Amino acid sequence: MELHALQSVTLPLLMLDGSQECEGCISLSPGNNSNVSRVGNKRTPRLTGETKLLHAGMKSLLEVRASKDRDELISAIKQAESQISPPMPGVTTTFHFEGKSIQDLAVHVRYCYANLMNHALRNARLVFWSRHNGANMPVPAIFCPDEATAFFAGLATRESKLCANPKCRVSFVPTSPRQKHHTKACGVAARVGLMRKRDAKFPGREKDEDQTKRGGKGGKARAASKRF
Repeated sequence: MELHALQSVTLPLLMLDGSQECEGCISLSPGNNSNVSRVGNKRTPRLTGETKLLHAGMKSLLEVRASKDRDELISAIKQAESQISPPMPGVTTTFHFEGKSIQDLAVHVRYCYANLMNHALRNARLVFWSRHNGANMPVPAIFCPDEATAFFAGLATRESKLCANPKCRVSFVPTSPRQKHHTKACGVAARVGLMRKRDAKFPGREKDEDQTKRGGKGGKARAASKRF
């Protein structure tokens, strides 16, 4: 089945809160109402065991996602595949590297990352959150039963962006807070598109800027006179 991402949303992350200052409540059916609060910008929790291995696999995949080195891609995939759960008990899937192009390997890197993230978020739940203060209707949120789940949910929802190029809009994880495009080439294409749109709106602007760089309207004549 082919899936298409229609839009990117950032949902608040919730955890249980037994204090009197809790921000709201949710109803986990079956069960009673639970007091919850938003997950703050806490330090990275100490990951151990399976969660540590999951994070290491995700990190290795992110580091090579734009790589053209076949050995780097295969190494990251093998590290991630050791943490990928089989589709069902007793069933195993094997990815064969022979004859695979760099593009095929890059596609499998993205598949492995999605698989690891889905496994890390298996205990998270999409819920509707009723806040104590405010008269707004309940809003959707992600309930996380523990800090590790909240950490991975934060990676999935807070660090992902949509490429700023209107002709691209690919979802990606930026390497810095200022990154707006998923690749440098896409950023260049977006800037060229804006320049062409601007030049089409102001036809004489490009000519005026070129004359200014040459020293005004008489720039060509002065440049020619200096040669003689």
